[in-house]
Amino acid sequence: MMEDKPPPEEFGVRYYLTLAMETVRLNRDAMAVAAADTGALPFGLAATVLGNAFSVLFYTDWRGIVFFSLFSLAAVFLFVAFAHLFAGYTKGKAEFMGLLRIVALSGIIDWLAAIPFAALVVTVWSIAIAVVGVQEVYRLTKGRAVFCVLLSACALWIITAVLFSGPLGEWYGATGD
Repeated sequence: MMEDKPPPEEFGVRYYLTLAMETVRLNRDAMAVAAADTGALPFGLAATVLGNAFSVLFYTDWRGIVFFSLFSLAAVFLFVAFAHLFAGYTKGKAEFMGLLRIVALSGIIDWLAAIPFAALVVTVWSIAIAVVGVQEVYRLTKGRAVFCVLLSACALWIITAVLFSGPLGEWYGATGD
């Protein structure tokens, strides 16, 4: 897929969109390319932030959109940090930035979360993407990769529950009152 592409300096939005879509399709070759491509991170983070902003557009006011967009950015970094930590405990190689690029690019799938009831499917598929990404970047077995990703997801879900059900939830209007 990626063998006959121009050098990284000439990559544009179309290229990174294709790379992101291939990452979402669990293409290991695309994930290897994304993990090594420094240009993948800005595109991936932008796609993630915009996708998450769009997914809550009809459910909250501007404060909620801004907060959720910023939280999604922080969540990418937190998730990868947890996965990196847990991969270290399972004897994985240290490749934080490679996994960060893959997870950020796969955030393009978050655009689908705007469809009612699609958020659950997006979440489950994001976990599958992360498992394959952890396997690819850290060279772990599937079992160890699943362990890292599930522990990371649980840690992030706890942080999310605390933030979205506490005083901050009231501030940006997501409590449903």
